[in-house]
Parts: sequence; structure tokens; C-alpha cells
Amino acid sequence: VDSSPNVIERLENVGLLSTPGEVDKVLDTVLNNLVVSNQLTLERPLGCRVLLTSPLESFTIGHTIVLSRGLIDVLPDEASLATMLAHELGHVVLGHPLIDTKFAFADRLMVSDADLLETLQFHRDPREEAAADETVISLLEHSPYKDKLADAGLFLREIADRARQLPRLIQPHIGDHIVGGGMSRLAELVEAAPP
Repeated sequence: VDSSPNVIERLENVGLLSTPGEVDKVLDTVLNNLVVSNQLTLERPLGCRVLLTSPLESFTIGHTIVLSRGLIDVLPDEASLATMLAHELGHVVLGHPLIDTKFAFADRLMVSDADLLETLQFHRDPREEAAADETVISLLEHSPYKDKLADAGLFLREIADRARQLPRLIQPHIGDHIVGGGMSRLAELVEAAPP
């Protein structure tokens, strides 16, 4: 049972997920650039949405990649955005489950609005995170962003360096950490970045 439409609708209804708009179109374009340039054949098309929260996070619900407004706001350029989307696309390409099956039942979403962020947790297994991180490099190497990744590496380095100073900004509500257990493992990208 695919419960992702129910989860997306609930997030929209409580005002945590933006209504589809112009930002989603930009995200979809960058995602499409990754899919097309890597000649990926997907079971169903993917789309993007914006989570209206400040912490830096991303996750996938069904065939929808979600990036937080806070993450989008701090990304320095399109190649950095592509890096974030490539991580979630990596999970899809590798066939990682796209949503926790516990949300397949309607009663799982019958919680108060105040408890929704604590109920919806889309954390991935560390092995899945590591595999997706490896896939990111391959996806980016075959993309129009391959020669523009210096700022993405600098961004990841800066976030990792400042994680302790900015715990509220770094601590995700729903998805996985961009630093610590997640994106900071993109060591190859970080190491290739200029000082």
C-alpha cells in the first residue's frame, strides 16, 4: 500500500509542506537534469516539494523528494542544489524503500498536528546513506554540474565545521542529518573543493 499521498496531504494540511509552486518547478528542473544526463529510467517520475521548516534536511516520500526551506535558502548555487537532490535520487536509483511501511495504515496519521513532526520520521539505515553518498558522486560526474562542484564541496565542509555551533539548524525534524550521519560523508566532494 502506497501511503505517500496520505503523508504528503497531511503535511500540506498542517502547513508544513508548501503548496506546489515556482520553487518546486526549479527543483524539478534540476532533478530532471540529473535524471536525463544519467540516462536513468525510473518506474514513475519523481517530483520535488518544499518543507516549510528551517533545519537543513531532505528526504523522500514515495516519488517525491522533499527539501526544507532552510536548506534551499543556504545553498550557494545550482550545483549544490543538484548535490542535495542527487543524494535522494541515489536512494531511488539503489531501490531503497521510499517510505516506511508503518505509514501504510491510516491510523498512523491520526495524531495531533503538534505531534506530527515527532510521528513522521524518515530516517535511513547508515548503510543506505553510505550507498546513496557513493551514488551521488557518480550521478554528479555524469551531469551538467560536474565542472561546478567546488561550491558544493565548500558548502558541505562549512556545514560540517559549524554543526556544533548551529545545532538547531542542523538537527532535522523528519529526515536524516546532512552532517554527522549523512552528507558529510561525501568526503571526495569536500576534499576536491578549494580552500
